[in-house]
Amino acid sequence: MFATIQHFKSVTGADQAGVEVNSSQWNEPHVATFGLSAADISAFFSNANGVSFGLDGTNITGSIAAGVPSPVNFSAGTTSGDLGSVVFGNANGVSFGLNGATITGSHNALTTAMASNRGSDFVQATAAFAGTNATGTIASGGISVSIGNYITTGMLSNAATISNINLSAGTTSNLASAFTFSNSNGISFGLNAGTITGAHNAITTAMASNRGTDFVQATAAFAGTSASGTNASGAI
Repeated sequence: MFATIQHFKSVTGADQAGVEVNSSQWNEPHVATFGLSAADISAFFSNANGVSFGLDGTNITGSIAAGVPSPVNFSAGTTSGDLGSVVFGNANGVSFGLNGATITGSHNALTTAMASNRGSDFVQATAAFAGTNATGTIASGGISVSIGNYITTGMLSNAATISNINLSAGTTSNLASAFTFSNSNGISFGLNAGTITGAHNAITTAMASNRGTDFVQATAAFAGTSASGTNASGAI
C-alpha cells in the first residue's frame, strides 16, 4: 500500500522575496492519495459467512454466496428435523402444487365432519359382547355371532309326516303321528287333496232318551192265560 500527500499553494497576492508564507494563509485543503493492492485488501477484508471480497481495478467488490443453507430445520406438529429438502405430501383431502417459485394448496371441498363428541353413537370395537345362549366378538370391520348347537333333533321343513302331536277326543288323548277318521253312526269322512270332508246319512230325527217306557223290554216276562210266549228284539 502506498500514499501520496500533495500541498497546493493558493495565496492571493504576489510572491515576496524573503517573506514566509504561513499555513494560515493557505486557502486549499491537503490532497491525499492512497493506493491499495489485492494483498492489502485481503489483509483488511476477510471472506467469511458466505461473503467474499475482491478488487476490480480501483473498486472493492463484494459478493454473497447464492443458495439455501443446508440443512434447514423444519417443524410440523410435534416433530422437527434438519432437512436439505422438503416434500409437501397430498393427504386428508389437501393437495399441493408448485407454480414457479410459489407453493399452492387446495382442498377437496369437504367442509363438514362428525362432531368429536359423537363417539357414543357407535359401538366401540373394544366393547364386550353380551348375549343369551350366544357368543360373539366385535371388531371395526363387523360383528361375529356364534350360537351353540342346542337343537340336536328335529323334523326337516319338507318332511312328509309330523310326530308327537297330541290329539284329544272325548275323554281320551294320545300322542300320535298319524290319525284316521272312522266312518260310524251315519257319518262318513273323505280327503280331497289337503281337505278333510265329512257327510252324514240324512237322518236328522231320533227318539228322545226318556221314551224307553213306550216299548216292551226284550227281557220282560211273558204273562198270558192258557198261552205262553217269549220276547225278542225282533218279535213276540
